[in-house]
Amino acid sequence: MNQPFPSSIFNGFFSLLFTALFTVAFAQDNVVTFLWNDIEGAFSGRFGAPAVTDASGNYYRAGFEEQGQGGADAQLQKFDSQGRLLWEVVLNVPGRDFYEPTAITVYDSYLYLCGIVTRTPSGETDFFVTRVSDRGRVDWFAEDQSSGHDVAADLFYDEATASIYLCGTTGRGGSHDLLLAAYDEGGSRLWLTQRDHNGFTELGLKIYRNGPYLAVNGSSETSPAQWDMVSWFYTTAGHWVSEERNSGPATASDQLKDGALNQGFLHLCGFTDKGGQSDFKVVGLDAQNHFLWSDIFDKSGLNDEATALVASPNSFAVAGYATVAAGNEDVLVHRYDLSGNLLWAAGIDEHGYNDRAVDIVADRQGNYLLLADVSTGSQTDVHLYYLEGSSGNTLWSEAVSRDEGINEKGLSLQVNFRGQVYVTYEQNGQVATQVYRYSELHFPLDHEDFSSSSLYVSCRGQVKDSSGQSVGEIKY
Repeated sequence: MNQPFPSSIFNGFFSLLFTALFTVAFAQDNVVTFLWNDIEGAFSGRFGAPAVTDASGNYYRAGFEEQGQGGADAQLQKFDSQGRLLWEVVLNVPGRDFYEPTAITVYDSYLYLCGIVTRTPSGETDFFVTRVSDRGRVDWFAEDQSSGHDVAADLFYDEATASIYLCGTTGRGGSHDLLLAAYDEGGSRLWLTQRDHNGFTELGLKIYRNGPYLAVNGSSETSPAQWDMVSWFYTTAGHWVSEERNSGPATASDQLKDGALNQGFLHLCGFTDKGGQSDFKVVGLDAQNHFLWSDIFDKSGLNDEATALVASPNSFAVAGYATVAAGNEDVLVHRYDLSGNLLWAAGIDEHGYNDRAVDIVADRQGNYLLLADVSTGSQTDVHLYYLEGSSGNTLWSEAVSRDEGINEKGLSLQVNFRGQVYVTYEQNGQVATQVYRYSELHFPLDHEDFSSSSLYVSCRGQVKDSSGQSVGEIKY
C-alpha cells in the first residue's frame, strides 16, 4: 500500500488542520466537534468496507490487503475513541485467492466477520467467516470450499442460541438458491441449508432475529424479467417456516436495498423497475410477517431508488434519491408512520448535479443524521446532514472532506451513545474514516445498523458491488 508521508506526521497535520477548520465553521453553535480521522486504511474493494462500533466507543473497520503474488487478504483494524490504532489483523491465507469482507458485527468482546473468497484462476467463489477477539486474537477461521459460486452477504450473533448465523446465495450453473448457515462459538458449522423458489435465483441480503425465528430479507427471481422483495423465516435449527413476497406487476422487478424492525413491524425499501425505469419503493409487514402496505414514488418518470432505512419512535425514515432531470439527482428522504402514511418528504440538491443518500441513522430525539454522496460536476464529495424529525428541514450540513480533485464515496455511518459519529468512506480506493462529536445527538447505547452489508442485486440477476458494477465472478 502506498504511503507518501509517514503516517504519524501526516495524520497529526490532518488532525490539526481539521480541528482548526471545524472550530471556525461551528463557532456560532459550538455543537459539532471534529475528533479524529484516518485515511490510510486497507483497500475497500468491490464490496465496500464493513465497519462497526462497540459500547466502549471503539471502532472497527475491515477491508483487504493485496498480496505480492496477486491475491488479497482480509484485514481488520481496531481504533479507540481517540483515534489510536490499537491493532491490525491480516487474515493471511496462503495462495493467490482474493478474500474480501462483506459484513461485520460485534457482540460482547468478539467480532464476527464474513466475506467472499474469489478463487484463482477459476473465478469460482466461496464464503468465509471468522471470530476475532477485541484484543486482536483470531480465535477461528472457517472457510467454505465447495465448487461453484457461494456468497456470504450478512451475519449476526444470536445471544439466545450462542450461534452465528449468515445468509447469502449458493449456485451451480444457471440456478442460485438462498443460502443460510449457522456456526457455534467455537467455529464449528452447525448446519447449512438452501432454498429454491422455482429454479431461478434467490439471494439473502439481511439476516436477523425476529421473535422465535430467523428472518432473512432478500430478492427472488420469479422469471427472467421479474424479481420480488422477499422475507424468509426459519427456525434457529435451520428449518423453513414461511416466506412473504411483495410481488409487483408482471412486468416489474422489485429489488431490496435495506430494512429494519420497529415495534414488531418489518419495513423494507428498495426500488421497482418497470421497463428500465426504477421507482422508489417501501413495503410494510405486520407483527405476523404478513404484507400490510407498500408505497411507490415516481418523481418525474425517471429513475428513483430507496437505498437506506432506519427506525425511529413510532415512525421510520427512508433515504435514497430521485432524478429530477437528466444529470440531476436529488437526495430524497421520506418519513412514514408505522401504518405507511407519509409524514413528510424532503429533497436535497447541492449543486444541481447527482446527489444520492448512502446511509441514515436516528437519534433519541427523533432527528436524523444522513450520509450522502454529492457531486459538484467535476468530483464527488461526501456530506453529512442533520434533519429535523418533525419536518425534514436540514438543521446543519457539512462536507466530510474537501480534497480538491479527489472523488470520494460514502460507505456507512456508525454512531454510539456518546454522540460520536463515525463516517466510513472511500478515497482513492482506500478506506477512510472521519469522526465527529455532536453534543445534541443522543444515540441509543445498543444502536447497530440493520446490516453492514453492501451487496445488492440488479434486475439482470447479477450481484453488484458497492459502486454498482457487476461482479463478473458471480453471474447467473
